[in-house]
Amino acid sequence: IKGVFAAGDAASAMHNATLASASGVLAGVHCHQSLVMQSVA
Repeated sequence: IKGVFAAGDAASAMHNATLASASGVLAGVHCHQSLVMQSVA
């Protein structure tokens, strides 16, 4: 769904704090990119 960013257990069945944290970092990066690119376009 466009504009929805999910991470950790909400995005997949990861039951590992390290992988869930990494998933959160990636969600944040993609969220930031979508906001920056939206304001440029």
